[in-house]
Amino acid sequence: MKYRHNTGQNQPIVNTTDDTSDALLRARTLTPPVCTAADSPTANSGRGMMNARRSINGRWRSMAILIVFAAMLAVCISPVCIAADSQNLQAAGWDSWSSNRPIHINNTGGSALTNYQINISLPDGINETSLRVVNVSSSASVPHWCENVTGGNCYELWFNATDIPEGDPAGGWCNDTYVIYYGNDSASSTSDYNATFTKSYNTSGLVLELHIDEGSGHSQTNDTSGEGNNGTLTNMNTTGNGNATSGWQGVDGGQWDNRSVVFAGDQLRFDGGDDHVNCGNDASLNIADAITVAGWVKGNTQADSRGLISKMSGGVNTRSWSIYSESTSNKLTMILSQYGTYPANCKLYTTSISVLDGTWHHISFTFTSNTLKIYVDGVEDTGVTKTTDNTVSSLYSSSDDVCIGAFSNPSNYLNGDIDEVRIYNRTLSGDEIYRQYIRSKYAANAPTAVLGAAEAPTLSSAARDTDTQITVTMSEDVADPAAANTGGFTVAETGDPGTAYTVSAIAAGASADLVVLTVADMSASGAAGVTVTYTAGGEGLIEDTAGNLLETDATGVAVAAWDTAAPTLDSWTLNIGAKTATLTFNETVNASTLNVTAVTIQNAATATGGHNYTLADSTTASSNGASIVIDLSATDFSAIIADSGLAVNKETSWITITAAAIDDLAGNDVTAITNGNGLQATTYTAGTLYRINVTPTLESLNISEYQEFTATAKDQYGHNKSVTFTWYTNPSGVGTLNATTGSVVNFTARHAGRTEIYAVNGSVSSNATDEVWVTVNATTNTTTVSGGNATATSGDSTAIVNLTNTTVTGMINFTEMGDPVNSSEANGSTTGLGTDVELIKGVDVNVSTNITRTLANDTSGNSYVHIRIDYNQSQIDGRGIDENTLYIYKWVTSSSSWVKLVEGSPSYCVANGRNTTANYVYANVTECSILGLGGSVPSDGNGGGSTGGSTGGGSGTYPPGWFGTPTPTVTATKAPAASATGTATVAPPGERVTPTPTKRPDAAKTTTPAATETAKNGAPGFTAVFVIAGMLAVAYAMMRRRR
Repeated sequence: MKYRHNTGQNQPIVNTTDDTSDALLRARTLTPPVCTAADSPTANSGRGMMNARRSINGRWRSMAILIVFAAMLAVCISPVCIAADSQNLQAAGWDSWSSNRPIHINNTGGSALTNYQINISLPDGINETSLRVVNVSSSASVPHWCENVTGGNCYELWFNATDIPEGDPAGGWCNDTYVIYYGNDSASSTSDYNATFTKSYNTSGLVLELHIDEGSGHSQTNDTSGEGNNGTLTNMNTTGNGNATSGWQGVDGGQWDNRSVVFAGDQLRFDGGDDHVNCGNDASLNIADAITVAGWVKGNTQADSRGLISKMSGGVNTRSWSIYSESTSNKLTMILSQYGTYPANCKLYTTSISVLDGTWHHISFTFTSNTLKIYVDGVEDTGVTKTTDNTVSSLYSSSDDVCIGAFSNPSNYLNGDIDEVRIYNRTLSGDEIYRQYIRSKYAANAPTAVLGAAEAPTLSSAARDTDTQITVTMSEDVADPAAANTGGFTVAETGDPGTAYTVSAIAAGASADLVVLTVADMSASGAAGVTVTYTAGGEGLIEDTAGNLLETDATGVAVAAWDTAAPTLDSWTLNIGAKTATLTFNETVNASTLNVTAVTIQNAATATGGHNYTLADSTTASSNGASIVIDLSATDFSAIIADSGLAVNKETSWITITAAAIDDLAGNDVTAITNGNGLQATTYTAGTLYRINVTPTLESLNISEYQEFTATAKDQYGHNKSVTFTWYTNPSGVGTLNATTGSVVNFTARHAGRTEIYAVNGSVSSNATDEVWVTVNATTNTTTVSGGNATATSGDSTAIVNLTNTTVTGMINFTEMGDPVNSSEANGSTTGLGTDVELIKGVDVNVSTNITRTLANDTSGNSYVHIRIDYNQSQIDGRGIDENTLYIYKWVTSSSSWVKLVEGSPSYCVANGRNTTANYVYANVTECSILGLGGSVPSDGNGGGSTGGSTGGGSGTYPPGWFGTPTPTVTATKAPAASATGTATVAPPGERVTPTPTKRPDAAKTTTPAATETAKNGAPGFTAVFVIAGMLAVAYAMMRRRR
C-alpha cells in the first residue's frame, strides 16, 4: 500500500489486486466471507431456498424467505477487514529497529483469547534474525517461530498472541495490538518453536490428560485433567533417560511435519515384551457416548498387532473400545462395542495409513450416536475399511482398565514410543483435533488478521560530514535514494529559512537508513548551524522498502554548529596477542583519515632509547568512533618477537603522533603528541595457552612398528606458544613411548588393541578438543591343518583346530586385530553389544571349506576351533571394564550384529570360559568369523529395561488380543466364505461368526480440513444475522397488523 499526500494527511490508496503489501493472515482458520455470484439465490442455492420454502406453510412462508435472505445479506455485509494503515503503531524502546509493519487482528468469536497461536504469511520476506513481534500495549516482544526461512528471510511466521481482546464487528478491525519490527543488523534470531506453541489446547471435557513429562525417577505419569486417573508405569525402566528399550527418554515426543523433538518434556518407550501404563477404571473413564481419544505414537514395523490405547481385554465380553495397529500392515485400527461382545453391536474400522513406520503420528478417534471417525496427523481418514459396521448406540461400561501400550489384559505390547494421551467425554471437532496436531490453542470462531503496510519513513537526525555534505538518518531503511528528486530537500541556516543551500545530489549512505546530501558550500554558515527539511510532493520521492513515501517534515532536523575543536588522544592499549593497538580519543574520529606514517610506536623508557617502529603502509583502522582499533599484524616487529606476539614491555611502550595522524568528523586534525616520551600504553595483553594439537590424528600400526607424534601449543589467537608437554598413552599396555616430555615422541606398538595418545600442559590437554587413537594389529598366521589338528598364533592370541576326523587337511588363517568393530565386515557397527559393552581387541579366523563342512557335520560337539584371546591388565583397567564380564563376541554377517558366545548359546559355541589370573578368555566354536573380546563398564545406576517377545497374535483386521487368550469350549461352525478383502477372516475363539464379504474401498485421500468446516463454528458478523433477522421479523409483523 502506498500513500499520496493531500493537505498533510495520509490518504491510503488500496490496490485490491496487490496481495504483497497487505497479505491476508493464513492461520488455517476461517477467511472472511466474500459475496460472489454463487451467493445469490440462484442455481444450487436457489434450489436450497425453494426446498426451505416448501417446508413452511401459509402466512409464514414470506417471513421465512425474508429471514433466509437476511442471513445471506448479513454474511455478505459483515465487516471485511481493511487495515487502518494510517495509524502509526509504535512500541516504546524499539528505536534500534529501522522498520515495522502492523498486524491487524479481527476477533469476533465472542470472547477474548490469551496465548493463542496465529500464522501469517510474509510474501515479500522479512529478515529472520532481526524479526520481532511486539505487543504495542506492553512494548514487549512475544514468542514467535519462522516456519519457512529462505535466503535469510522469513516467509511463514507463527506468533503467540499473549492477549487478543474480543472485537466489535461493527468496528471493523477490532485491535492493532501487535507489530512486526525488523531492520536491526546487530540483532540475532529469537525464533523459538517451543516458546510459541503449547500443550494446552483450550478444550473442555477432559477426563484424562497425560503429558508424560515427569521423567527419570518417576514410576507414575500424572493426570492433569483433575479426575485423578494417573498412569502407573508397569514393568518399565523408571531410572535414567534414553534407555534403548524401555522407560523415560529425556526428550519430548510427537512432531509436526517431520520435526523431530518439538518440546522440552519427555516421552515413554515400550519394550514390546511386558511394558505398559495402567490408568485404572475410574467411573469417569466409563463413557457411554460422545468420546474422543487422542495421543502421539511412534514405532517400527512389527510382525503382529500392538495395543496403543485400550479399554478392552481380548476373548471375553468386556470390550468397550481400543485403538491399535493391525497385524499384517500396521495400519491404525479401531474397535468399539455396545455390549462388550463381538461382532454383534460392534464396529471394527481399519484406516488406510500405517502408523508404525518409524515416525511420529498423531492418532485420534471420536464416537457419538453410532458415528465413528478416525484421524491420523490431524486429518480424518475417510477411506477406512469397515470390517464390521453394526449399530452401536452407546459404549459398553467395561470393568477393564484403560491401558496404554497394550490391551487391558494386558497383552499385545507395543514396541515403540507414546506421548501426550488424552480422553474426552465429548466429541471433538475436526478443527480441534487438527489444532492438537499442530500444538496450537483452539478457538471456536478463530480470529483473522491482516499484515499492514510498513509505516511511512521520517527524518530522524542529520549530521555534517564536510562543508558540502550532510548525512541524514531516516526512521527506517529506504529504497534507492539516488533516484529521488533533490527538490524535496531544503537546507537553510537554523532560524533563518530564507538562507538556502542548494541540494545538488542525493546518494545512499553506508547503511540503508542513511541518505547523503551534496550541498552548496556551508562553511560560511553561522554558529547556529543549518536545518534540513523535507516536503513531499510530485514524483521521484524517497520511499521505504515497502513503498511508503517519506512524509513531509514541517519542523525539520537540525545539524549542529560546526565543530572547530581538535580531537585529543586520551589513552591507548597495546594487545600483544592480537597484534592490535586501540586508540581512544575524546570524540568520534574518522578512521578512514588515518595517516599511518604519522604514528610511531616506541619501545623505550625514554625518547632517546629503545627502538621506534613506524606502521606499515597497509595498516588500517576500524570504523569511526571514539575508539579505533589499528591492525598491527602487517608491521615488522621481528626484532623483539617472543611468544609469537609483540614483546613491547608494558612499562616502556609509547606512542607518538603528529597533527596529520587523523581527523574528527568535522575535519579537525588531532592534537599532536610530540613532547617527551609520548603517551604510555595503559595495558598489555599477552596470549595464553588455549589448546594443544597432536598430529597425526589417526594411525594404524603392526606390532613392532613405530610412529612419530608431534604436539603444538596454540594461544587464543591461534599463535604458536612454547610450552613443555607431558605425554600419555591409555591403555598403556598397547605400546610404549620413547619419552614422556618434549614436542616430539615415538610410539612403538607392542600388543594388539587401541590406545589414545595425548599431550598435557597444566590443565590443558590435547584430547579435550581432538582425540588421537592408534590401532595396533598383529601379522596374519597361515597354518596347515594336518591330521585334523593345527595350532596358529598371532600376537598374543591362539587358535587350535581340533577335529575328530583325523583325515581332514586344509588351512587356517588367523589374525589378531586391535579394532574388530571397525573391521571391513562389521564396518563400525556395535549392534548387539548394547550400550555398556566395549570390545578391546579381536581376531579374524578363517578355515578351508572342507574344515567348515566337517565342523558343521559333527553334531557331537567334539570337533571345534579353540579360540583363546589374551589381554593385558592395562587394557581393561584403562577403559574401566569389569574383568568378570569379559566374553568373546562373534560378528554374524546375516543379521549384521554381534552375538555373545556362551556354551550352548548360540549352538555353534560348545564351550567358553575366562581366566582372570592368566588374563585370557576362550571359546570353542564350530563357526569361524570376526571375533571380539569385550566387557562391560560398570553400570551408572540407570538400570536397564527388560526385553522379550510380544504375546498374543491375530490375523486379518480382528483385535489380536482375542487370539492370545485361553481357548474356551468351541462350538463347531461352518467355515465362513472368503473375505472380499483377501484377508483371512478368523473369529475370536468361542464366538460363532459368519462374516459377510467386505468390498475393498478406494484408497483414502488425505486432505486438510476444509475452511467450510471451520465456518460452521460461526463466522465473523454471525451475530448480525440474528439482529437483521429480528428487525425484519418485527417489520413483517407490523405490516401484517396494518392489513
